[in-house]
Amino acid sequence: MMKPFFLTFLIMAILIFTGCGESKKTENTEQEPVEEVAVTTPTQDGIDLKQNGDYSALFNATQENCPLMTPAELEAALSLASGSVETEGFACSSSITQADGSKGRLVINTGKLTSLQDVKNEISNYLKDNSGLLSAQISESGDTYLCIQKARGSLFMFNPTNERYVSIGYGSRAAAIVNKKKGIETTPEATMRDQAIIIANKLLEKYKK
Repeated sequence: MMKPFFLTFLIMAILIFTGCGESKKTENTEQEPVEEVAVTTPTQDGIDLKQNGDYSALFNATQENCPLMTPAELEAALSLASGSVETEGFACSSSITQADGSKGRLVINTGKLTSLQDVKNEISNYLKDNSGLLSAQISESGDTYLCIQKARGSLFMFNPTNERYVSIGYGSRAAAIVNKKKGIETTPEATMRDQAIIIANKLLEKYKK
């Protein structure tokens, strides 16, 4: 007959051994490498827009193609009387006499960035800006960004599929100073900015294919 003491010892040994085994299993489970989940590096793909037309004729234009909008077209777009818009200096610059008699200017030009990535970087800068100096909105056509740089009084048209861009200068402190010396009232910059946005949309409408 097995002695009580020996039986008790045997049971304790079994329990200890079993406990150790479970502890080791737990430790092994905790140390097993966790399967890595693929993490996608943030990209600027969200900047891409569905294209609703071909605007190559607009973005590929040069100064030789100026004016990109005639005085008559600008007057119609801005609901101004005939004779309110005149070409000045060079064909890309237009002097505008508003209905209230104040004077403004729109200068439409084109340019080119190094790559499509640079275009997306520019758009991203405008979208992420918190200073209030930059802003961006999508055109009425839904496929181009209208980016405004308030400090320079400029609007830039960026299309995510084109390295080239269109710029519309609408504010000039120098012009305002000259106008003031001549006793001419300068159109408020906010008004000119709104008109630049109108013209940007009209340009896309005009050159869309």
